Amino acid sequence: MSEVSQILQHYIGTAFKLPNGELTTAEFCAVITGSETIGAELAQTTASFLRECDVRKFSPANATAPLNAMRRALELISLTEQRRTELAAKSSTAK
Repeated sequence: MSEVSQILQHYIGTAFKLPNGELTTAEFCAVITGSETIGAELAQTTASFLRECDVRKFSPANATAPLNAMRRALELISLTEQRRTELAAKSSTAK
């Protein structure tokens, strides 16, 4: 789960050309939430997922319901690609 969230953070950071560097989940969430490029819905959904991963990672007790981290991360990657396509379309019509 920890690896999945780290890979997702790196992917989104690269996809939207966010500042490089190792950020905590809270710092990364602040960056994406403040990014107009990412968009509010994708930022909120991603931040929620990353925070849930942290809760499970640092929780002393095992959670009862499975997180399905890989499936959810892939869904977020799909949403990221949709957003990038939208931005590219807007950019090409603005020219």
